[in-house]
Amino acid sequence: MKYKIIAISVTIVLALFLLMGCSGSEEATAPEPAAEEAAVPAPDAGEVEEAVVEEQADEEEETEEADTELEEPEEEEAPATPEVKEFRLSGKNYEFSLDEIKVNQGDTVKIVFRSESGSHDWVVDEFDAATERVQADEESSVEFVADKAGTFEFYCSVGDHRTRGMVGKLIVE
Repeated sequence: MKYKIIAISVTIVLALFLLMGCSGSEEATAPEPAAEEAAVPAPDAGEVEEAVVEEQADEEEETEEADTELEEPEEEEAPATPEVKEFRLSGKNYEFSLDEIKVNQGDTVKIVFRSESGSHDWVVDEFDAATERVQADEESSVEFVADKAGTFEFYCSVGDHRTRGMVGKLIVE
């Protein structure tokens, strides 16, 4: 605050000198300074320069602090989007490419299933999740929330594929 008053006072004094120099007459009188300005003694040129430099440094620090504050992310603004855990697996006669899938309770799970040969699908009853039945080189996907903990069997529901061993474990921890 002290430096701002000094800077304002110096600016007024310099403006008065300029006005007196531009008026063309040496007898021009300066208006009397306001009471607030009169109480502040006129600083010498070194003090003025120092005050201006310090004021600029203060403004730069405030700007840097404001920039830093703007750059900090606010956790409340960004809504948490659930991460989808995606698993790609394939099936061929009587086997899946993965025999075990592990996720955490509450995870959103996406299964992308592709048939390598024959007609197959991917099913887990406890989550009412199933891909469409696909033929060789076709793909289908299903997405669900693993909202129950435990170990659940996934299987192919085509014909007797399940009884022939086309099964796996979905483990929800």
